Amino acid sequence: MKARTFIFIFLLIFCVQVSAQVTPGPKEKQPSWDTTNLPRETISKHYDSLINDCNEMIKKLEKYIQIIQQDIEKQQKQLKELSDEMNKEVKAAQTMSKSEMEKKIIAIKVQLESLNNALKIKLEQVEAQQKRIKELEKEKQQVLRQFANQ
Repeated sequence: MKARTFIFIFLLIFCVQVSAQVTPGPKEKQPSWDTTNLPRETISKHYDSLINDCNEMIKKLEKYIQIIQQDIEKQQKQLKELSDEMNKEVKAAQTMSKSEMEKKIIAIKVQLESLNNALKIKLEQVEAQQKRIKELEKEKQQVLRQFANQ
């Protein structure tokens, strides 16, 4: 019984609060979007400034579009140049004899091996540097411990 009374009172308070929010206030209060009391000059100035802002944004966007179009044209030109170079290479490869192709393949393999060796050397150097960093960290920790113990 107490629970029912509590629920009834709670619902009654809730309904009163909701109805207070829904019911409109006095007629003198007008919504903020109501422009009937504003002078026409103020409204006109406001809309003119909005129109000017929009026009400026349109001009900026047109400039950006032009820049983007120029970039696209440059990239298309570069792609065309690259495709022309690739076509030349393909034509040159088609006209090469088998022995010439084998020589080029061997040269490429030699270059790849030398690059691979250079990368291995660099990797060893990096590993040595990492090892040295770890040693320095240990030394740093020892110095900090000694300093803390003093």
